[in-house]
Amino acid sequence: ESGQGNRQNAGDQEADHHAKRMKRRDSNSMILPEDQKVSPVPDIIVQNRSREHDEFIILACDGIWDVVSNHDCVAMVAEIFKEGEADLGLLCEEILDSCLLRNSKDNMTALVLKMPAQTIGAEGTGVMERRRAREAFVADENC
Repeated sequence: ESGQGNRQNAGDQEADHHAKRMKRRDSNSMILPEDQKVSPVPDIIVQNRSREHDEFIILACDGIWDVVSNHDCVAMVAEIFKEGEADLGLLCEEILDSCLLRNSKDNMTALVLKMPAQTIGAEGTGVMERRRAREAFVADENC
């Protein structure tokens, strides 16, 4: 019986919440954040950091995540660091270029924070070599 009472209380709470939403909606014509198609309420995950192991953090908006998975973006950034790219601005531009090539139609912002544990490869090619290779590929395609 106590389980049924909890369900009823939860049902009452849901009905009460719905009534408050409708009253608020009627009183000021505002749509609550949880009722909007695009929510201004961020997803927040608290993660313990490890100075010895954490390499980088990627902060990006939905224009990035619409076309690239978390795993793929992390792999791309790790590979660019391995290729020897030290310029974080160029690295972020490469993320944006990659998303444009994948037909992202949304606004895009990307920020990469390099942590002390992240090493930069000795190859020294980085983003500029990626751009040269992409331009050469496009030129070959157009011939």
